[in-house]
Amino acid sequence: MPESKPLGKIAIIGGGISGATLAIALLHRGLDVNVYEQAAHFGEIGAGVAFNPAAARAMKICSPDIFDDF
Repeated sequence: MPESKPLGKIAIIGGGISGATLAIALLHRGLDVNVYEQAAHFGEIGAGVAFNPAAARAMKICSPDIFDDF
């Protein structure tokens, strides 16, 4: 079996729900992650959030804690 090479830095483009969830999941797995977001700051916009079943399963796989919080 070939020897695995360590991953370099991982860039995540977009700091919304998906980008933040992925970043947290990868950080918990010990990976080096940078999140790039074009917005100058984050703020509440008062919108509702809904996840389809596939998105909910993906979030649960990435981070059960985040899934539970949503």
